[in-house]
Amino acid sequence: MKISPLRWLVILSSLALFVTSASANETIQNPQRGTPEFAISQALKAAIAGDFKAYLETVHPDDKTTKSQRDQRKNYEWKRFKKQAKWYLLSDKAISFVVASRKPDGAKAIRLYIQDQKHKKSMPRPVKLKKAGDSWKITTNSL
Repeated sequence: MKISPLRWLVILSSLALFVTSASANETIQNPQRGTPEFAISQALKAAIAGDFKAYLETVHPDDKTTKSQRDQRKNYEWKRFKKQAKWYLLSDKAISFVVASRKPDGAKAIRLYIQDQKHKKSMPRPVKLKKAGDSWKITTNSL
């Protein structure tokens, strides 16, 4: 039985989706630069330090181009995130957190669901990221 190139593409895409979303409850510590986990790690580090400017470095360029976009993030998302960031850490000494699941959204976007360590029975919160050059950047942060 000969498999057409289109079928191979569908098969390989399905396999890649399965492998990418198969990692559940994975503890992340010292993630590699250029990964979605690295962007989340840097965002958490910025929140703990109370450094909004550093946090903006983790946000996708399309989502911070206007003053209105930056103000919205600072007044709402950032205000909540900097208060709650420690909830997602396994340790105060190192930036480590648990990715409960991953949901790819095409080749250039992904949602990582991060487990709250303070309220362990709560549902994991999503962080949506999109590729920006060689790195991943946050588009939506629900932490």
